[in-house]
Amino acid sequence: MERLLTFAGQWLRICTSDPEVLEVIDFLAGAHLREAGPAMACPLKVERRGDAFHLEGQGPQAPTQVGAEMLEEILAQVLVYRLAEHNAEHLLLHAAALEWAGRAILLVAPAGCGKTTLTGWLTTQGFGFLTDELAAVNEAARVSGFGRPLNVKAVGPELWHRFPWLARDGDTARGGAHLTFIPRPSYQGLPLTILALVFPRYVAGAGVNVEALRVGKSASGLMSCLLNARNLPGNGLPWVMGLARQVPAYDLRYDNLAEASAWFRGLLGARSSGASTSGPDSRLDYQKSLVNTVI
Repeated sequence: MERLLTFAGQWLRICTSDPEVLEVIDFLAGAHLREAGPAMACPLKVERRGDAFHLEGQGPQAPTQVGAEMLEEILAQVLVYRLAEHNAEHLLLHAAALEWAGRAILLVAPAGCGKTTLTGWLTTQGFGFLTDELAAVNEAARVSGFGRPLNVKAVGPELWHRFPWLARDGDTARGGAHLTFIPRPSYQGLPLTILALVFPRYVAGAGVNVEALRVGKSASGLMSCLLNARNLPGNGLPWVMGLARQVPAYDLRYDNLAEASAWFRGLLGARSSGASTSGPDSRLDYQKSLVNTVI
């Protein structure tokens, strides 16, 4: 049995004899599976051995033996690595991507900045979901997203209660000891023109603090989140500089999700959704340790 996965021109063939592995792949990457593809698609083999799973072709960063409780987490990492390792036709960024009126906003940030929290909230405010993890930018400065479920650090009941958008999808979440994957609807359109680059970070007490970035700072932020630099001429810097010159960029510090979404709507020239700017479901400064469990 097998699954064929494609993203940004790359193909991966996942081979297994275990139905649980197929179920996990369908859950993590269903929007990117195809019935047929090139015969030479890179292989990944996953087989059950007793109480664990054995991986071949997983790349140097992932273990070869994985317990059942870690299967989703490790496969999610492996899929991203294998899709990025040889790609030389796109900028592959550790970034979220959201759709609004047929255009895209990139949220570019390393893990721990609150990128997924902000992405999840904005999908409840009318924004389309492309990805919260892996964005591919082509030479025409158009972006597509690897539309796997939201990747959230394992959270407890108190956090689920405080964020209704998490609780609403809790019944369909999956995951292990460290990560929870929460399904979100995937945007199925063609690559979108990028309207803005936003570099978000949660900062307690910040409210919403925005700075328009010069080209150099924008390019530096992009380079810090570029996953396939080694495959690109000049380690991707010429391409990144061109993108930074072409697309406006903003540094966003925030501690309130509703106020942040209001800023996004102002950037887009969109009407306010009427969302409250206070309350436990939108303010993030009630307990910083809880916020830091979401990536």
